[in-house]
Amino acid sequence: MILAFRKIAALFLVVLIVLVSTGCEIKKTDQQVSKESVSTIKVKNLDTFKEKTISYTKSSELLPNPAINNISYNIQEYYNSNKKEYQYVLNFQSNPLTEVQKGINIIPYNVIKFSVGALQNNETNTFIKSVSSPMFIKFNNSYISDGSYYLFSANKPIKATEFQLEGIFVNAVAFENKKVGEETYRYISNSKESLMTD
Repeated sequence: MILAFRKIAALFLVVLIVLVSTGCEIKKTDQQVSKESVSTIKVKNLDTFKEKTISYTKSSELLPNPAINNISYNIQEYYNSNKKEYQYVLNFQSNPLTEVQKGINIIPYNVIKFSVGALQNNETNTFIKSVSSPMFIKFNNSYISDGSYYLFSANKPIKATEFQLEGIFVNAVAFENKKVGEETYRYISNSKESLMTD
């Protein structure tokens, strides 16, 4: 009787140890997940130009870095695993023209308006996610400077093929009989085609 009791007690002790150790492992795993390192980046909202801080655990370039004359841009995806949120940022950079570009009379641009849409709604011919830079009262203050601009967030990742971009540019230098800012160009680009008109 005593021997049977000892066996039951020993078995109970083994089960208890296993449960406790398993619980500790689960708790440790939860702690490891919650301790995933978070980085931050300061950007501006594209629609207001007000500063915003984004926190993220992983980032990746969504769209490549094409160039429109002297203007290069890309879209970066920032994922926050703690919030399960995807955030999208547009990066602008103006570059000096190369000697080759100057040799073929490429004109540098200033950006005065830029819009980004994603996730097409074919019924309304619009985008579910969209944002545009603001309109300015004074034309000379309307240039969009180099930097990073917050677009929008989503609960699920948005594919690069779901984006469409539209920009309004003006000539940054005088040429022929045109003054600075006198010639306007419209640029539209998606995964299928790009179009530039003046």
